[in-house]
Amino acid sequence: MPPSRCNWQGWRRPPTPALRTDLWAFLGLRPENPAHTETLVIRGAYRWVRHPMYTGSLIFIWLMPVMSLNTALFYAALTLYIVIGAYLEERKLLTAYGQAYADYRRMVPMLIPNPWRHL
Repeated sequence: MPPSRCNWQGWRRPPTPALRTDLWAFLGLRPENPAHTETLVIRGAYRWVRHPMYTGSLIFIWLMPVMSLNTALFYAALTLYIVIGAYLEERKLLTAYGQAYADYRRMVPMLIPNPWRHL
């Protein structure tokens, strides 16, 4: 049975999301533009932890109901990768935002929220 026409239509169109993404900047091969106009966001999940997406990723991988030794070793390596990445990102954010980020670092934990901090 030949493939239907609707299955192959996606291959004829250019992958526009991929063309809109700067792949070289994403991979770290193109230097970032140092001039930024963003402000430091410290509301929402950012008021509990400085890296909420990393925290969510760690919760997701470590709450796996069944885990083999290989999976546990892989998750341990992935956790180390996330922690090192968060540390390196912190250095960039400190350079970008200066004293405002230094104050934020003193007030908010990096990955593990402290629920008694706001009491």
